[in-house]
Amino acid sequence: MKNFLKKGVNFGLGLAVMSKEQIEKMVDELVKKGEIAPEESKRVINNMMERGEEERSKLNDMIQEQTRQVFRELDTATGEDIQELRIKLEELEQRIEKLEQDNGENNLS
Repeated sequence: MKNFLKKGVNFGLGLAVMSKEQIEKMVDELVKKGEIAPEESKRVINNMMERGEEERSKLNDMIQEQTRQVFRELDTATGEDIQELRIKLEELEQRIEKLEQDNGENNLS
């Protein structure tokens, strides 16, 4: 059972990186060996392409989540953190400018 699951995972990951041409070639080989009927080959190719896209999407999500986790563990600023800091910096610059203007007006009086 464990070996079957491992093969299933490897198959899914393999689909994630296979091109349409590679899948078509593989299905053609299965047809030649008599493992699938010729009339089913198009459906099998479409199913494999769809599954490959799903696996690519899952793999991409996993990579993004792992990357986020690494950045959290390293306590590294995210793009969102930097944007928040930019906004705060702009607000502080505006406050300083206003205080300087107010102070300048008070010195003139």
